Amino acid sequence: MPRPAGPAARLALAALLAAAACGGGGGGGASGPGGVPLDPTRPGDALLISALGHYDAANALAAASRAAADPAVAAAKASEAIAEYRLAQADLERLPVEFPQSIRLDNAAYLDGRCSYEVGTLSADPADFADARDRLDAAEAAFPGSPLLDAVAYFEGRARFQLAALAQAAAGASTAAVQAGYAAAWDEFRRSRQASATGTWSDNAAYYLGRADYELGYLSVHPLETGAVAPADGTPEQAAAVASFDRAEAELAAVAAASSYFDNARYYLGRSHFEEPSDSTVAGWQALRTASLDAAAAAFGQVLAVPGSFYRDAALYWRGRAHQSLAVYAADPAPELGAASADFHAVIAGASSWRDNALYHVLKAYLAWPAPGPYCSAARPGDASPASACAASGALSTLVASDPAFAASTYPALAASALSAAGCACP
Repeated sequence: MPRPAGPAARLALAALLAAAACGGGGGGGASGPGGVPLDPTRPGDALLISALGHYDAANALAAASRAAADPAVAAAKASEAIAEYRLAQADLERLPVEFPQSIRLDNAAYLDGRCSYEVGTLSADPADFADARDRLDAAEAAFPGSPLLDAVAYFEGRARFQLAALAQAAAGASTAAVQAGYAAAWDEFRRSRQASATGTWSDNAAYYLGRADYELGYLSVHPLETGAVAPADGTPEQAAAVASFDRAEAELAAVAAASSYFDNARYYLGRSHFEEPSDSTVAGWQALRTASLDAAAAAFGQVLAVPGSFYRDAALYWRGRAHQSLAVYAADPAPELGAASADFHAVIAGASSWRDNALYHVLKAYLAWPAPGPYCSAARPGDASPASACAASGALSTLVASDPAFAASTYPALAASALSAAGCACP
């Protein structure tokens, strides 16, 4: 099936940068014996107190940058935040040099790497995430028994995940190299959970374990190299992809409803079920595929039950895609096509970046409708506009011509091909 990358990539990058900033500030509490409180008279503590002041100021400025509606204000606040993170790092780097016996060395090492990570969330510069990765990796090696190990490993994992995601979006990316990045991130999230299964970052790490496995599976079936194709049915490569998706599904399904990552987890749970390939060399593969699509639709439905979810429009679109795919296996495809059309129309009616996708797929649904369909130019009774394949094609052309955000959409060409293949001539 055609899979233009534009809107999916836009969502992935937007979610990537939004989620990168989630996880809160601080994390620099006392790590001395018995959780010794900070004391400015204790060697090294004054520097840590100063660093925390800069760090907290940076977090406040970063939050203001993300909340600013004016791009100029956002950029200015981000620049100020980065400067404060750098001031914090200057204090943190002095601490082990000037006070090598301080009980705060692990705090300083963690916060030093964390500052680089937070800078990366503002700059989206791979160099900043690479710096965070290296600093946190060094902290992990230097302080393997630290009570901060779960935080150190979690943010090293996040830095590695960001690097993999940015590399994935870059031209000329290598599938194997990007997969190696996600696998390294997975190792850190597991290490974080092993260090503390109930700690501050445990819930976050549980979600990112599933996300990393999802990305590994996705890249296996959608390789990045030009001309590369998904592995053939029955091959070891396909089996490896299925194993990644199966792990992702188990990990993502385990994220609790109370988690702040619940809707994220359910969205990617749905995507995993949808993307997981079916092996046509196995008996009963159609039933297995149908079960996966049903599970995908159910997971997207759970996303839609979360008020204000960032993933709402994407979940609507992909639930529609799941129903559209289920129609292929149904004795009577009309109910599934009706459900798909309803979801696509809900996306079309809004201001979503998924509108061109939805218009193309509602067009495909109208062309696939059984009697009294298909609905080429005649409207399907009772449907909201666009209510036919030709009307959807016209709406898609108008959207692409009138909204610069969709100027590069490949869907008009795909729509024209679909109409031609179906023998549907629009007036």
